[in-house]
Amino acid sequence: MSYKPSDSYYGEFTTQNFNTGVATDASSLPVATATQNGTDDATFTLTVTNMDTGRYKITGTIPAGYSSGDSVQISVAATVGGVSGKAVIDSFVIDSQRNSDLNTSLDIITGTDGTTLATLQPNYAPATPQQVWEYATRTLTAFGFNVTVGTNSDKTGYSLTAVYDPSKEEIMGPGADRVTITIKVRNTAIADADVWICSDPNGASVVAGTLQTNSNGQVTFLLDNGSTYYLFMQKDGVKSIVGEQFVARRD
Repeated sequence: MSYKPSDSYYGEFTTQNFNTGVATDASSLPVATATQNGTDDATFTLTVTNMDTGRYKITGTIPAGYSSGDSVQISVAATVGGVSGKAVIDSFVIDSQRNSDLNTSLDIITGTDGTTLATLQPNYAPATPQQVWEYATRTLTAFGFNVTVGTNSDKTGYSLTAVYDPSKEEIMGPGADRVTITIKVRNTAIADADVWICSDPNGASVVAGTLQTNSNGQVTFLLDNGSTYYLFMQKDGVKSIVGEQFVARRD
């Protein structure tokens, strides 16, 4: 989800019993805090409302003074059954425009006969493949070229190989080393769990996350090999992990 300055913000989170994982209301209304570029921002006022048992929504307005590229995290502090916890429930970057704002006028695309795509498709409705072809044929001049095509009927030895593109993998963290963490309960991998890393056991300083585990219960962060961190994990129906200390080991 992308937001611009002055946009309305909406978010949701859940609370559950620490021991059983059952959806449970917090002892008192949880508190939501916005962090802009690493600093808590009290001008970003957030209101928390209880929707039903163990389920809450957050509403607010993105401050008009925010700028494109600002990094924003939304964290929540709650106490359930005498156990206090904190979690980052949302993270986003401020944009100057959303995709819906980027409708380029079709009037700028004009053929040699003076016809525009906007004329062919009034109100900017998407052009059909036939209309695009008809438009292209009225603007292209005749040309010719020679092509020599050879046929290779022998497909022996051909195969398709997937290429790993690390730029498309979502990894968060302040460190230089890839550290993979596996979440298991009774030797069963926990998929789609929210995982984040803090520099303290109370969860006051989030350094990486939130990311979700894959089908193998694994999630990868960028941490410093040999450094001590604290692990937090939350998933409905699964006992949460709160501030479990570990030493990072590079993959």
